[in-house]
Amino acid sequence: GSGFNRKEIGRGSICFALPEKGTGIENLNLGQSYLNDIVKNVSLPKSVDLTAIKMGSMGFFYFLKNAIQQLESGQSNFVIIAAMDSFISDVRLSHYDEQWRLKSDRNPHGFIPGEASSLVMLEFEESAKARGAKILARLYGYGIGREPNPVTQDKSSTGAGMTMAIRECLTQSGSDSTVKWLISSINGEQYHSYEWGVVNSRLLDRMSGNLQLHHYADTIGEVGSAMPGISIGCVVNAFDRGYAPAASALICAGDATGLRAALSVSKPEEI
Repeated sequence: GSGFNRKEIGRGSICFALPEKGTGIENLNLGQSYLNDIVKNVSLPKSVDLTAIKMGSMGFFYFLKNAIQQLESGQSNFVIIAAMDSFISDVRLSHYDEQWRLKSDRNPHGFIPGEASSLVMLEFEESAKARGAKILARLYGYGIGREPNPVTQDKSSTGAGMTMAIRECLTQSGSDSTVKWLISSINGEQYHSYEWGVVNSRLLDRMSGNLQLHHYADTIGEVGSAMPGISIGCVVNAFDRGYAPAASALICAGDATGLRAALSVSKPEEI
């Protein structure tokens, strides 16, 4: 178990990364009443801090930055980033189909819609050890960038935003070795595949010649907000079961507005 009692849960924060605004979610009940229902149905202590944001996959990274600040300041003992997304409602299917982004007979280079949820708990190592909790992974750095040609425009990606995010992440993590395992945002859309081709050419000095490039949207479809958390879960599972291709992984994400992000996740015993 987590080793938490009810009193300790009240000293933490739970953040909800929800589907991206302007993508057919306007009629969904994802406001304050949604959070109130969660508190009631899960019987959370009223003292637990709940926040939500509708930014798609970038919502995870928004809360990651806030989580570091909350933990360092002592505002929270732990932070849980909960994410959920679904692309299979009629409204959202119509929205993305009208943008020629869904995979279909008329658009073979689109994404397959999916739905999923994920939860990632962040805390200092000392706190986890004090509870006797198993440390699953360490986060060593993250980076943010902005792509000037987002997917909603009629131009190809320059790769600049993702390149910036990856370089910043590697600088923060203090790593001077090449990236051997990368989890990308490739989801079937030609735009993202082209972007990664450009990014790889821009980062030849940091990419291993035997780079393992994984993209989980191949198997579960596009799941937006939930993809960063699911990617972390897949990496942790690979660490735990012994089939990870490297001791650390670089997890990357982006949204339709052009925001890009990268996160370094390493095995517990790695420094």
